[in-house]
Amino acid sequence: YLREANGADKGIAVLEKLKAEYPESYYVKEGAVDKQLTGMRTIAGKPAPGFAVQTLAGDSLHLADLAGKYVYIDFWGSWCRPCLDEFPNLIALSEAFPTDQLQIVGLAQDREPNLRKYLEKNPLPYPNALAPQAVEAY
Repeated sequence: YLREANGADKGIAVLEKLKAEYPESYYVKEGAVDKQLTGMRTIAGKPAPGFAVQTLAGDSLHLADLAGKYVYIDFWGSWCRPCLDEFPNLIALSEAFPTDQLQIVGLAQDREPNLRKYLEKNPLPYPNALAPQAVEAY
């Protein structure tokens, strides 16, 4: 049903109504409805949820500023071995395309000291930010 053209929009409307009419519901209070809404809003063909973060280099980065480019968002953490194993491929990808065509952005859920320590030893050629709220949006 949700794969139909308007299915996601209909599902979102139902969940928004549930939140409004039953705010004391266990699933509303515990955040399950919000998580489902996030998943439904983050689907192919829909605009990605926006974010504004400060990179570890101190620069401001807004998803909206990257309009017109392909954007690859890498969700990672220094504690995630599969994430770290993927870096050689992401570095090769970043070198294969100019940043006016493709921008890779690393959004991490981590502890700032751990993230900074990892990136000092293993610098990445694209911006990275400690961004748990942005990650939650996805």
